[in-house]
Amino acid sequence: MDELEVNNGRVSLLNLVDSTNVAQHHVEGVVETLLRLDGNLHIVNGEIIDCRYLDSIAEEVDEMLQESGIIQLSDLHKQFGLDSSFLVPQLERRVGESNIIHGLIDKDDRGTIFTSAYIARQTALVRGVLGAITRPTPLPKLVSEHSLDERKIKVIGQGLLKSGRISGVFIGSGNKAQYIPNIQSRVQDLWIERFFKSNHFVDYESARRLGIKAAESYVINKFPDAIRLNTCVVSSMILENVEAEVEESIEGSSWFDIMTVIPSQCTLEDAESALNYLNGFLSEIKFSATLLNDRYIVSKGFILSCQETFSQLMSIKAKQVSATSPKMASVKSLLHDDYLEDDQPQSKKIKGRRGKKGALAHAHDHDTANDRKKDSKRRRGKSGKKLREEEDFEYSSKESPTTSFLSVCEIFDFLKEKYVGCEDDMLESISTLIHQPLTKAYHGVLEEIWQKGKIIAAYFFGP
Repeated sequence: MDELEVNNGRVSLLNLVDSTNVAQHHVEGVVETLLRLDGNLHIVNGEIIDCRYLDSIAEEVDEMLQESGIIQLSDLHKQFGLDSSFLVPQLERRVGESNIIHGLIDKDDRGTIFTSAYIARQTALVRGVLGAITRPTPLPKLVSEHSLDERKIKVIGQGLLKSGRISGVFIGSGNKAQYIPNIQSRVQDLWIERFFKSNHFVDYESARRLGIKAAESYVINKFPDAIRLNTCVVSSMILENVEAEVEESIEGSSWFDIMTVIPSQCTLEDAESALNYLNGFLSEIKFSATLLNDRYIVSKGFILSCQETFSQLMSIKAKQVSATSPKMASVKSLLHDDYLEDDQPQSKKIKGRRGKKGALAHAHDHDTANDRKKDSKRRRGKSGKKLREEEDFEYSSKESPTTSFLSVCEIFDFLKEKYVGCEDDMLESISTLIHQPLTKAYHGVLEEIWQKGKIIAAYFFGP
């Protein structure tokens, strides 16, 4: 016991053997007896430690605690050279406002001791920081910027929420933990209301970026009178603008893209949904405009103007095709060039002749025509029917050298060059739409040319 006194309550067995010159087994036997008799003695890793030494450690720990405000007991084992399993319970017994270590043991982490002053300072800091923020903020960011205790901020914050000192909610854990103040909800409401008032729409993605949970439901419930689309809600004013643009396009024989009026965040699905709300209006204008690609409303006047741009090309191509037709070639070979000049009947040419020579010429031409008719009749006989079929000129679209005016791709290329400001996909749809009417009109032009040839042939060769 004297050796313990000399060594301030901590001495190793080896030192006792050296200092007393007693065999080690005798020293160990005495120590075992003392341990049974005195509960204040402990043997740890070959060392005898009494309560006086542990009290001195506790006093030293208290000095450190009062200076820093918080201590992790598990960090002290290296400083004092004792196992944590022994040291921590011994120090915990000495913690208390009326004990050696003037502090409190953390209920959530019993290896942590802090002072009342430390908790008061942290509470004031946490209350000030959490009360000042106006948007969702990660807790690790608050800890680093304001020197907060990352182990206590959430605990202190929860206590402040229960007492009503702050208003908000903690979400997540660890590095993903956040604090969302209730004022954020008021800020969110105000922002959403102002945005809708200024732009006549609110998209769900913007609400999500504000940190609003279930953003779509929130926006829909916030504006029950708004028109619901796939990605946003819009006011009725936007659809009224669509109607006005459509009516203007019809009056101006033009076209209108609904994507230019609805918000830029909208998709083609949104455009289709918006048009569904305008079914009644679209039914009223169905004879004046056509909906293409679920976004373009094209007036019938614009479509007609697209068709009319092909009139000159159609006439030129029909004359070229007729000129190379085998039947028209037969007509030209049988008729003198005079009879086909400027597509005028022979009687009109003769009518311009005057005097005796003119009359004789007329008579000669008339006799020549009669002779040709007689010659044609003489050629009829047993094989006359066959000859008649070869020389008969039946001009119909079924016998036309080409059944199509232009392909859809050719029509598109022509329109793209003509209407530079139009969207390609719209012109493609118009090309498909007018392909059949153009082909029908082309056949009509061919039929007209061939019928003229038929009339001329009948005049010279008879019916």
